[in-house]
Amino acid sequence: MMMVTENDILERLPDLLAELAGLPVKSVRQGENADLLLRLGPHLLAVEAKTNSRAGLVAQAAENARQAAGKGRTAAIPLVAVPFMGEVGRKICREHGVSYVDLSGNADINAPGLRIHVAGKPNLFVQRGRPSSVFAPKSSRLA
Repeated sequence: MMMVTENDILERLPDLLAELAGLPVKSVRQGENADLLLRLGPHLLAVEAKTNSRAGLVAQAAENARQAAGKGRTAAIPLVAVPFMGEVGRKICREHGVSYVDLSGNADINAPGLRIHVAGKPNLFVQRGRPSSVFAPKSSRLA
Protein backbone atom coordinates (compact mmCIF):
# COMPACT_ATOMS: atom_id res chain seq x y z
CA MET A 1 0.00 0.00 0.00
CA MET A 2 1.23 3.48 -0.85
CA MET A 3 2.48 5.79 1.90
CA VAL A 4 -0.18 8.26 3.05
CA THR A 5 0.89 11.88 3.52
CA GLU A 6 -0.58 14.40 5.94
CA ASN A 7 -2.10 16.23 2.96
CA ASP A 8 -3.82 12.98 1.87
CA ILE A 9 -5.34 12.67 5.33
CA LEU A 10 -6.51 16.29 5.36
CA GLU A 11 -8.06 15.94 1.89
CA ARG A 12 -9.96 12.74 2.74
CA LEU A 13 -11.07 13.80 6.20
CA PRO A 14 -14.08 16.04 5.36
CA ASP A 15 -15.85 13.31 3.36
CA LEU A 16 -15.13 10.68 6.01
CA LEU A 17 -16.43 12.88 8.84
CA ALA A 18 -19.56 13.76 6.86
CA GLU A 19 -20.22 10.06 6.33
CA LEU A 20 -19.61 9.14 9.98
CA ALA A 21 -21.58 12.01 11.49
CA GLY A 22 -24.31 12.50 8.92
CA LEU A 23 -23.65 16.24 9.18
CA PRO A 24 -22.33 18.70 6.61
CA VAL A 25 -18.60 19.37 6.82
CA LYS A 26 -17.06 22.63 5.76
CA SER A 27 -13.35 23.36 5.65
CA VAL A 28 -12.83 26.56 7.58
CA ARG A 29 -9.15 26.98 6.71
CA GLN A 30 -5.71 25.59 7.06
CA GLY A 31 -5.09 26.29 10.70
CA GLU A 32 -2.32 28.48 12.00
CA ASN A 33 -2.08 26.40 15.14
CA ALA A 34 -3.75 23.21 13.87
CA ASP A 35 -3.23 21.48 10.52
CA LEU A 36 -6.87 22.16 9.60
CA LEU A 37 -9.99 23.70 11.07
CA LEU A 38 -13.25 22.03 10.05
CA ARG A 39 -16.85 22.83 10.81
CA LEU A 40 -18.86 19.63 11.41
CA GLY A 41 -22.43 20.85 11.63
CA PRO A 42 -22.32 23.39 14.49
CA HIS A 43 -19.03 22.01 15.88
CA LEU A 44 -15.55 23.34 15.15
CA LEU A 45 -12.74 20.76 14.94
CA ALA A 46 -9.03 21.54 15.36
CA VAL A 47 -7.36 18.74 13.38
CA GLU A 48 -3.79 17.49 13.76
CA ALA A 49 -2.83 14.92 11.11
CA LYS A 50 -0.01 12.39 11.40
CA THR A 51 1.14 9.77 8.89
CA ASN A 52 1.26 6.97 11.48
CA SER A 53 0.06 6.26 14.99
CA ARG A 54 3.33 5.68 16.83
CA ALA A 55 2.96 6.60 20.48
CA GLY A 56 5.29 9.62 20.39
CA LEU A 57 3.66 11.12 17.30
CA VAL A 58 0.13 10.62 18.65
CA ALA A 59 1.06 12.18 22.00
CA GLN A 60 2.61 15.17 20.21
CA ALA A 61 -0.42 15.52 17.91
CA ALA A 62 -2.82 15.25 20.85
CA GLU A 63 -1.02 18.01 22.71
CA ASN A 64 -0.87 20.22 19.60
CA ALA A 65 -4.58 19.65 18.91
CA ARG A 66 -5.49 20.53 22.50
CA GLN A 67 -3.47 23.73 22.37
CA ALA A 68 -4.89 24.70 18.96
CA ALA A 69 -8.44 23.97 20.11
CA GLY A 70 -8.14 26.47 22.95
CA LYS A 71 -6.55 29.31 20.98
CA GLY A 72 -9.46 30.43 18.82
CA ARG A 73 -12.35 32.72 19.64
CA THR A 74 -14.63 29.68 19.84
CA ALA A 75 -13.68 26.52 21.68
CA ALA A 76 -12.90 23.75 19.21
CA ILE A 77 -12.85 19.98 19.55
CA PRO A 78 -9.25 18.71 19.40
CA LEU A 79 -9.00 15.86 16.86
CA VAL A 80 -6.07 13.63 15.84
CA ALA A 81 -6.32 12.09 12.36
CA VAL A 82 -4.14 9.17 11.19
CA PRO A 83 -4.38 6.38 8.59
CA PHE A 84 -5.07 3.78 11.34
CA MET A 85 -5.22 4.32 15.10
CA GLY A 86 -3.89 1.38 17.10
CA GLU A 87 -4.75 0.52 20.69
CA VAL A 88 -1.83 2.51 22.14
CA GLY A 89 -2.80 5.60 20.14
CA ARG A 90 -6.43 5.30 21.28
CA LYS A 91 -5.27 5.11 24.89
CA ILE A 92 -3.05 8.18 24.48
CA CYS A 93 -5.93 10.16 22.96
CA ARG A 94 -8.22 9.16 25.87
CA GLU A 95 -5.55 10.18 28.40
CA HIS A 96 -5.14 13.59 26.70
CA GLY A 97 -8.91 14.11 26.40
CA VAL A 98 -8.62 14.33 22.61
CA SER A 99 -10.87 12.83 19.93
CA TYR A 100 -9.50 10.78 17.03
CA VAL A 101 -10.47 9.52 13.60
CA ASP A 102 -8.61 7.27 11.20
CA LEU A 103 -8.92 6.81 7.46
CA SER A 104 -9.83 3.15 8.03
CA GLY A 105 -13.19 4.36 9.42
CA ASN A 106 -12.63 4.14 13.18
CA ALA A 107 -13.42 7.17 15.31
CA ASP A 108 -14.02 8.37 18.83
CA ILE A 109 -15.29 11.94 18.80
CA ASN A 110 -16.90 13.30 21.93
CA ALA A 111 -18.19 16.82 22.50
CA PRO A 112 -21.32 18.43 23.91
CA GLY A 113 -24.13 17.40 21.57
CA LEU A 114 -21.90 15.12 19.49
CA ARG A 115 -20.85 11.50 20.05
CA ILE A 116 -19.32 9.35 17.31
CA HIS A 117 -17.81 6.00 18.24
CA VAL A 118 -16.82 3.51 15.55
CA ALA A 119 -14.42 0.68 16.41
CA GLY A 120 -13.30 -2.61 14.94
CA LYS A 121 -12.70 -1.54 11.34
CA PRO A 122 -9.58 -3.24 9.93
CA ASN A 123 -6.41 -1.38 9.06
CA LEU A 124 -6.61 -0.43 5.38
CA PHE A 125 -3.01 0.79 5.42
CA VAL A 126 -1.05 -2.31 6.46
CA GLN A 127 2.58 -2.14 5.43
CA ARG A 128 3.86 -5.48 4.24
CA GLY A 129 7.21 -6.90 5.19
CA ARG A 130 9.46 -6.17 8.08
CA PRO A 131 9.64 -2.75 9.69
CA SER A 132 12.54 -0.68 8.45
CA SER A 133 15.60 -0.61 10.66
CA VAL A 134 18.94 1.12 10.39
CA PHE A 135 20.49 -2.15 11.57
CA ALA A 136 19.02 -4.26 8.77
CA PRO A 137 21.58 -5.75 6.33
CA LYS A 138 20.05 -3.78 3.47
CA SER A 139 20.61 -0.52 5.36
CA SER A 140 24.34 -1.13 5.68
CA ARG A 141 24.95 -1.52 1.95
CA LEU A 142 27.16 1.04 0.27
CA ALA A 143 26.36 2.40 -3.15
